[in-house]
Amino acid sequence: MNDLMLQQIERIPIYQHNKEIFRLLCGLDLEICRPDGSPLYTATSRKDKINTNGLIQCPLKKNCKQKTLENSHCTIINPQTLTLICHNQRPEIYTCPDGFKMIIIPIVFKEEVVGLVFTKEKEPFRFHGEQCRTTTDLLYKFINDTVKNEFMQFGLTLYQGNSVTRQKELLNRAVDYIKRNYQSNDLTLQEVAQNNGISYHYLSRLFKKELDTTFAQFRNKVRMEAAKKLLKKQRLSVSQISFACGFDDPGYFCKVFKSSFGASPVNFRTKKQSKSRLDSK
Repeated sequence: MNDLMLQQIERIPIYQHNKEIFRLLCGLDLEICRPDGSPLYTATSRKDKINTNGLIQCPLKKNCKQKTLENSHCTIINPQTLTLICHNQRPEIYTCPDGFKMIIIPIVFKEEVVGLVFTKEKEPFRFHGEQCRTTTDLLYKFINDTVKNEFMQFGLTLYQGNSVTRQKELLNRAVDYIKRNYQSNDLTLQEVAQNNGISYHYLSRLFKKELDTTFAQFRNKVRMEAAKKLLKKQRLSVSQISFACGFDDPGYFCKVFKSSFGASPVNFRTKKQSKSRLDSK
């Protein structure tokens, strides 16, 4: 991930100066996070911040009155919100049950969301009318102008050195998610992208660029490798294996399997069993 880049942004003098101005004038504390919503200075990945409902804990939860409310908007963030921000590359505002505004600002560099800035209004500073939208627009401009004007000068080499690392990190997380969830027959590119906090268009390009394959082809490859292992278990029928590997149509499963290995599941199992008997003699 681009942790080094985000740390570099946080150290830029003009960012530190304006961050203090927003705190004094508007009561806003700015916290830079990774694109998946996890706090920058923690080793914990986003999957460890997801509750039982699949919602992400807000980085500002420690400052919230609603700590005990499981479904409070100020303590959790729907992953769809982060996906929307990363796709549109525009800020989002929503209100918690106490009526406080939460603002999430994307940090955009070279047409890619490389991080997020979280902030939230608090007493005695409250927005009225269009003040929240105006402040949000100012924050967005300040943050991204800082990145463009300052980071391009001081941090371009750093970013270029970590760009490939970030892409591989995102791809590795997507691959890991597929391997852990291939049994689901509705596992889609959109779901995996949402889990990573990026657009599905970008993830699709990553699969093609880094693995020279499509998402669907890779997903089927994972499922077929799992099917091969399950076929060694005689107590499971082909239909049961089909369902266990994420296919709701055994006929289509057999078609994909034969296309992958040159034999139907039944013939594949028969050959393996014959080979095992010969090897045991």
